[in-house]
Amino acid sequence: NTAAKKVTENPRGGQTEAVKKQKGIIRNRFKLKMNLLVDLPNPSGGSTTTGNTARRAFNDVDKFAECLGFNEKEKEIIIRIRNILLCLKSGCELNKEKFQEYCHTSHLMWFDLFPWSSPSPYTHRLFAHSPDIYCAFPLPLAMYTEEASEAKNKYYKQDRQMHARKSSKIYNMTDIIHRSFESSDYNISIKFFKSRKVVKSIYPQAVQDIFLD
Repeated sequence: NTAAKKVTENPRGGQTEAVKKQKGIIRNRFKLKMNLLVDLPNPSGGSTTTGNTARRAFNDVDKFAECLGFNEKEKEIIIRIRNILLCLKSGCELNKEKFQEYCHTSHLMWFDLFPWSSPSPYTHRLFAHSPDIYCAFPLPLAMYTEEASEAKNKYYKQDRQMHARKSSKIYNMTDIIHRSFESSDYNISIKFFKSRKVVKSIYPQAVQDIFLD
């Protein structure tokens, strides 16, 4: 009993031996079943749990749940987290009431399935505040990601050659920045957003039901 108490209790508030052992088991499952390195120091800095790691894990929900040791009922929370993230990154207009209800139901499901564990700050923000964050922006959140700025890099050379003065470097860079401001103007972006076509059929049915018709 004394040995068990030492293993499960940590007076400093750190991870117990039992928790560390379980994390090691889960890491090995991800490595063997999905070829993913999870929650390990990255040689280049940070952690190996990156956005690409999460994307690959959510793409195969069955193996994801198997690595975590979830049953069929617990696997539903993984599906719901994936669906909320898909709604936010889809770039489609959402039915605000349906989206809020879906997030609220998912939040309650978490506490029903895991009453012994509070969600992490990120998970709490995803469940409790995603609808408010979505409503706070005039355009879909997908249009505010870094992907848009990275995609703009290929146009800088064209703007420098065709839409910028060549009399000095200062004028040249100033014109490029002004050109970027023009192309990212809200009125231009909203026209592009309304005119584009999104293939909604590629998304799960639960996500399509939240999309605004």
